[in-house]
Amino acid sequence: MHGNGEDDELVRDLLNGNCTEFSGKFEDFLNNCPSFLHSANKHGFFPAFFFGMFATAHDSSIADPNDERIYFRFDGCGNLKVAVLTNEEDRRIVRCYTIADNENSPGSRFSAEEKQQVEENLPQELQEDEDLDWEEYKIFRFGEECRHFDEGHSFPQRDEYEAPVFHEINPIRAPGELLDLMNELANDNAGEVRTNVKRILQYIVDIHDEHEGSLVFGAESDYHGFLCGFLVNFRYRSVAGFYPELLIGKGYADVVLLVRGVDQANDSVPVIIELKVGDEEGLEQAKDYAKSCSVSSLPIHTSSPMVYELLCRPFQKVVFP
Repeated sequence: MHGNGEDDELVRDLLNGNCTEFSGKFEDFLNNCPSFLHSANKHGFFPAFFFGMFATAHDSSIADPNDERIYFRFDGCGNLKVAVLTNEEDRRIVRCYTIADNENSPGSRFSAEEKQQVEENLPQELQEDEDLDWEEYKIFRFGEECRHFDEGHSFPQRDEYEAPVFHEINPIRAPGELLDLMNELANDNAGEVRTNVKRILQYIVDIHDEHEGSLVFGAESDYHGFLCGFLVNFRYRSVAGFYPELLIGKGYADVVLLVRGVDQANDSVPVIIELKVGDEEGLEQAKDYAKSCSVSSLPIHTSSPMVYELLCRPFQKVVFP
């Protein structure tokens, strides 16, 4: 079903229920992140991060919209609950994930009531299918801990009154469009990079707006996590290096993105993204970081003399200098 490199991406392992493979790759990703002192260390960052992965899995050409369906909700405690309906050989499986900030966060199990609510959202012909297999997983501790619950210990009972309902995630872009845009960032032409980054970030705004009524985002760190979750979906196929909270000069840039593409380009233009809520100061910060790029504590290896900086005000508008 897959074979264009999408099997390497993190969210593909979760769609496949491969906790071991996922945990190894995610630990490697975390080890290569320059800092977790700011947004990434705040409550809600990682649930938002995983929502970014799942919410864009169809449009990132990882999930198959004809064969896989994805449902989600944020519960009242800020945990992300995701259910994936998929095929595996001759089995129809629903894999249910809870992404929690901590192992023992309130509500950090996928309950029997939530399972029933997901079942009511499935296609009619599957709602009473006794051969449908259900699996429960839990992810916590910065995301690197992925636990599968054996049958008999899964889906505990828990009363939830007036709980948020599950919503389905559907593609909003043509197949391959986002992957092509991301690959085109492996480019030494700052003008072309600017154009494609603008189109990519407009997609981020659109997918946010598509689900805004079901999100619990408020802090800058929530939007930061959501954006990073989207970007990690291209880490392998586009050779997209992105560095959250990279120390540049005297401050930390929210995100630095450098796409090398399958040809491993060494002259791509790096992109610095600053996320700000309620003010315009982020643009000046991004410009300062661009000037300081060469003294980063984590060198960005590119021969390009250009750096593109921009400000995002989550998520009402994106400012492109």
